[in-house]
Amino acid sequence: MSTLPIRNIYCIGRNYAAHARELGNDPSAKPLIFMKPLSAVISDGGTIVIPHDSGSCHHEIELALQLGEDARFVHVDDAPACISAYAVALDMTLRDLQNDLKKKGWPWDIAKAFESSLPLGSFVPASEISKPSELDLNLKLNGRVVQEGCTNQMILSPYHCVSYVSQYFQLRAGDVIITGTPAGVGPVHPGDKLEASISGLGTLTVGVAAEAAPALDSRP
Repeated sequence: MSTLPIRNIYCIGRNYAAHARELGNDPSAKPLIFMKPLSAVISDGGTIVIPHDSGSCHHEIELALQLGEDARFVHVDDAPACISAYAVALDMTLRDLQNDLKKKGWPWDIAKAFESSLPLGSFVPASEISKPSELDLNLKLNGRVVQEGCTNQMILSPYHCVSYVSQYFQLRAGDVIITGTPAGVGPVHPGDKLEASISGLGTLTVGVAAEAAPALDSRP
């Protein structure tokens, strides 16, 4: 298990062609980079809390990797030496708010960075994962499989993700990159149970709850 504290969290969007197409995006476009705050992270056994002002929270299973050293302008061949560990992750997305923000040309932070939006499993040392580009992903919602895929379907492989992000940001030891989701994203509801697994990385299990709406007279 990795003992490095998490620093920054970088996220790759539209990194699986089928997922890009299911949301009406061009899979040939350059993958996106966005960020989540540390407050978004919850651990195995935790609870995703859907904000009171969202009506559609979607699941997205992803492979997470953690940097073991500082890195900038990394060549893809040098990326493996920069990665210290891998983990299962869920990138929870407020899809209704995201779609509204996209239409307005505004940033997605409200839809992607809310508290509990990044369930994250325990990190497994990279030395135990010989082929990160051949890992199977599986997500069950209330016991039913809703997402399946393999990291060989990525537009940017895990190593290419490190190289790509390092072209724009100074990466630091402890930084985490989540690498995109396969097709099959869909809504979750209060009371649901999610079980996300990636071969060699175990299973991440979390519940879902709704945030209590504020009293009417306290709203802006």
